[in-house]
Amino acid sequence: MSILIDSALKEMKNISGEKLINEINTILGVLKTKNSEALLNDNKIEVLPEDMKNQINQIKPKLARNDELGECNINFVAKLLKLTEIFAVKSVSNNKFEYIYPISVIFYNLNLEPRFLRQIITEKVFSKMNDIIFELFNRMEDEFVVPESAPYFERESFKKYQNGMRKQNLKDVYFFIESVERGKGIYTNFFVDFLARLLLLEPQKYFSFLESINEPFRLVKYVNIIKNKLNENFLDLLITSNNKWLIFEYLRQIFKGSSYLKFNENEIKMISSLFERIYFINEDFFVDGVLFLARYKNKKYLGIGIGAALSNINQENLVKRILDSMGINERTFNLDLWTFIAKKIKETGNVKLLKFMTQNIFKKWDMFLVDYFESDKIVTKLLLTDYLNLVVYYFQELLLNNKNEFLRLLGEKLDLIIDYKSFWVKYPSRKRFIGLTYIYVMSEAWKRVIDLEFNVKKIANKLNLGS
Repeated sequence: MSILIDSALKEMKNISGEKLINEINTILGVLKTKNSEALLNDNKIEVLPEDMKNQINQIKPKLARNDELGECNINFVAKLLKLTEIFAVKSVSNNKFEYIYPISVIFYNLNLEPRFLRQIITEKVFSKMNDIIFELFNRMEDEFVVPESAPYFERESFKKYQNGMRKQNLKDVYFFIESVERGKGIYTNFFVDFLARLLLLEPQKYFSFLESINEPFRLVKYVNIIKNKLNENFLDLLITSNNKWLIFEYLRQIFKGSSYLKFNENEIKMISSLFERIYFINEDFFVDGVLFLARYKNKKYLGIGIGAALSNINQENLVKRILDSMGINERTFNLDLWTFIAKKIKETGNVKLLKFMTQNIFKKWDMFLVDYFESDKIVTKLLLTDYLNLVVYYFQELLLNNKNEFLRLLGEKLDLIIDYKSFWVKYPSRKRFIGLTYIYVMSEAWKRVIDLEFNVKKIANKLNLGS
């Protein structure tokens, strides 16, 4: 906080309301001409007297540079702060949120954070003012409606959103939300933003407000206001939520940002608890949520969070559902996601669940390659897939626990490469990439089991490498 504001805060105590009666009356006169809907929807209505606005414009550059200002300007800022105190008390005594509007304008012009209001008014007044805001938000209607004049795509995606809400289809709901985010964005206006930031200073009240919202589009705006989404006090509240849309939107906003965002152990624990909470509210929604978030770039920490949740939930059928729903292809877009899911499950010591997951992944991977071999597709490279590291891990375990089976399978895949002309498939020479994919993955497993030694003469002879 600047020296000017500190000095003005002290000077404010020497200013009485009588000295500001003209300014107060001017502000009240403007407020009388505006109904509550206008204040909530308009953007920065001019409520301050003209001479005050002019003086604010003169000192704004100096405030931005944190320059020292003379006594005259300190006294002027002190008057502005005194006005915020007066209108805060008025809002409480009259039970009217409209009186908070001048406070928001003054704070905007002085570039003050809403939390600074706590240094101007008593905690009792602050809390009662937040009660007024809480009541307002719970009765306020800010439903988004697409007008008939909107472009065809916008109208159709909104219909998809409405249908998605009826069917609780997460994918359809967020198809519309993300399209709006990419376009005009989803934000609260100037005054509502200020009110929300004041309410957020009492997290329990803000959480109770969010908990009451079952309309995802509206949730986006109010979750977006929470800048520090990893704040433990708020996460502790969120973990108790029964609102699956709220928890999912919170997780979405955490992971849709930078792919370089890192979390500490306690934050990871909280994130995994949010995933678990969604699961216990609705398993289908949990699966849909995991599939949707898998599109985002922060694969490592998303994988760690999901892995911890899956380990704690400890349901093999849930893992199978996610695997079946996500499917498999030759791209490696989710390589890190699955790698860190598995690493976290292993780290938690849930060996049984990890074994179940890797066995199922191997079956899917193996069938995927079989289907590719028998298809009409031309193969031009190794088919590594998202599951590469987990298949390597599967072969590591096979090598350690059933060496003969590993060697049998290795020999079989070598035959696939050597005898490619004997197979009745299209593009047989190209299909050797299928066998090479097996050999590559198995060789990676072989290299990682560094203490294992066995006779490879049989394999060398098969490849005409023997002496």
